[in-house]
Amino acid sequence: MKDKVVIINNEKCTIKENEIFCDNIEMKSLPESLSSYFDIQLVLRKGRISGTHKINVNNISTSSNIVSFIFQILKHFDNKKKKFLIISITPYTFIAFLFLVLGNKKIFLYLRSNGLDEYRLILGKKFVWIYRLMLFLMCKRATIFCVNDRILNNKKKYKLVSPSQLDKQWLENNKPVDLDEIKLLYVGRIKIEKGIFSLLNLLKAINLNRKYSLSIIGNGKKINNSASNIHLLN
Repeated sequence: MKDKVVIINNEKCTIKENEIFCDNIEMKSLPESLSSYFDIQLVLRKGRISGTHKINVNNISTSSNIVSFIFQILKHFDNKKKKFLIISITPYTFIAFLFLVLGNKKIFLYLRSNGLDEYRLILGKKFVWIYRLMLFLMCKRATIFCVNDRILNNKKKYKLVSPSQLDKQWLENNKPVDLDEIKLLYVGRIKIEKGIFSLLNLLKAINLNRKYSLSIIGNGKKINNSASNIHLLN
């Protein structure tokens, strides 16, 4: 019998014809991969995103506000042996963490990026202390997984994982490339903390001595684009 693991994430999902879709590919691949070893139960937020990735996990609960979010988590307190995997540090996941601590649950924390940099971009330097406090408290209690050594700067004990979605097929059948024109490609969500707006500002500021173009594939915030060499592809 497989151990039960509840994955708690702040990512928003959408429901289409009784199926759950997400915008972040890792929110699909991670629970589906872990389901080979564990009985996965997923807790997500409900949003108005145009999710394109169907999550093939049987037990998924969604919530539209913080109250229902916590209620969905408390429903999993019925089994003392259940383990809880929190993905990323956000106000939602931090509040969930506090309830899990009160319930004396086994907690794992998966950090996929440097939240300190993201909070600095979103909230400004004055409010970075909010993230520092959440990080400090959650690291005290949870077993931590990180995707690189820079996230915690070796201040805490953690397990290092490599979640890359790229495999050997990406390196096969290479073709000659015309380097007369620089062709840049951004694939990802269009959010300030993902760096796309910094990239656009950088391209405006520097003077390249060669012709270049940038293609952007992803959903998110609106980009005011008037340049003919920048192409937006949903």
